[in-house]
Amino acid sequence: SLDFQRADLVNILRLIAGVSGLNIITSPEVKGIVTLRLLDVPWDQALDIILRNNQLKMQQEGNVIRITTLKQFALERKAEISAEEMKQASTKMKEESEELEAATVRISYATLIELVAILDGVKSSRGDIKSDERTKTLIIHDVPDKIAEMKELIRTLDKRTQQVTIEARIVEVN
Repeated sequence: SLDFQRADLVNILRLIAGVSGLNIITSPEVKGIVTLRLLDVPWDQALDIILRNNQLKMQQEGNVIRITTLKQFALERKAEISAEEMKQASTKMKEESEELEAATVRISYATLIELVAILDGVKSSRGDIKSDERTKTLIIHDVPDKIAEMKELIRTLDKRTQQVTIEARIVEVN
């Protein structure tokens, strides 16, 4: 139960931290005065109500709860998304600037058409895969990382189909 009149928000959050046994960290933007009366309310529900009432958001990692404003949380989320997009763009630019290499891979057991269809999902945007039915060979033009990835996939997929031997013997005795 909580009964406070014009209490500091940060002090209320510290009280909830003591009751819950969790560590609570507040950002500098978390400020305000709270008046509340809660009877027989679980601490987590009380925390949710206080946060919602003050336009705050929490993020829990293990036994640490981080509390910040909705605006600050949105800015952080936007920055994380932007950083991820930049990382993807950087990877794509690196892939596009790398020089293409060629590799040939002999296929023993797999069907070339099915293998080419699978490898099309792995190749880069600049990559190219051709097949020679006569020699059962794949000709791959791509960046070195993708070629290595495709060769590993080919090693995994180019296996002999397991077969079962059935034998019968007929014996006649007079």
